[in-house]
Amino acid sequence: MVKKLLLFLLVSRLAIYLVSGHILAFANQWDSPHYLYLAQNWYTNKGDESNFIVFLPLYPFLIRIFNFIFLDLKITSLFVANAFFILGGIIFYKLLRLDYSEKFSALVVILLAIFPTSLFFSATYPESLYLFLFALTFYSFRKGHLFLALVSASFLTLTRPFGIIIWPVLFVQSLEKKESISKIFKIIAFGLIPIAIYLLINFAIYQDFFAFQKILENHWAKTFALPWQGIYQSWRIAIFGRTWDSYRIYVGLAEALAATIAWLFIPLSLIKKFRIKKAYIIYYFLGVILFSSTGFILSGPRYLLSLPPFFIILAKILKPKFIKIVWIVVSCLLLSYLSLNFSKGRWSF
Repeated sequence: MVKKLLLFLLVSRLAIYLVSGHILAFANQWDSPHYLYLAQNWYTNKGDESNFIVFLPLYPFLIRIFNFIFLDLKITSLFVANAFFILGGIIFYKLLRLDYSEKFSALVVILLAIFPTSLFFSATYPESLYLFLFALTFYSFRKGHLFLALVSASFLTLTRPFGIIIWPVLFVQSLEKKESISKIFKIIAFGLIPIAIYLLINFAIYQDFFAFQKILENHWAKTFALPWQGIYQSWRIAIFGRTWDSYRIYVGLAEALAATIAWLFIPLSLIKKFRIKKAYIIYYFLGVILFSSTGFILSGPRYLLSLPPFFIILAKILKPKFIKIVWIVVSCLLLSYLSLNFSKGRWSF
């Protein structure tokens, strides 16, 4: 099954590039140039590039490290993204096999690979690296390799903002397993390290430990709000938007659906027959709160990629064969559409 799954993951990436017709376009749209700038120049407090502090450092750092192979940042960034997606998909499958059947575990990974926004796994974005580190963290922890799990979780925290929620999950798991005080202390200590590193980077560049927060508010319109406020705003745009502004309505509808479905999946994760592990439920719950607790929800459909338990729940819902086939067809069509849009510089979440 691993070999078949590996082949599928490879084919899915090639299909995305074939649909778009331009591979390097995936290294040149929206946030992609920001990561390439950081890989080449690092953070700065001058010009528009001073706003890039909100992008965490591990992915651009790895692009710079691996660039000695290809000597081209765009090609390197795509290599890193696709390589970590394939590795992440395989480790995620092995993680799922600890609790579920071979067939079901493969289905979860397949649903992840064909999800409409999975094009970002093959673009100059950190989603692939995040998937790899997420799966490695949980897999290592389950196998009793605490040090590897903590190192991986630290890297995860320096990859995407969602990484910070891994620490309360590991803490709760350690309490459930009745780990020793020393192991619990290690989890707390390791959790503080990546946070301290990022805050120190902020201070070194801006002389302000929390510069990123001000930039998020002023430049990226990200301010704290109760989840239903942002969801209501998205639905309001989708339903009451001006008919001539169909693009805005389309974006509002997609954001509203993503956030609403994400919240509806929370009670579904608690259904006993679904057999969702408590650690995944906690991670998923915290992740949904994190991305929806803003007055302006943006990129919700993409953020679901950073919540892998979402796809476990989705696979459970798609148990009836007809519903499963319909979703796979719809998902592949939407993935093709968004991949083409993204390659042409149109908003694709």
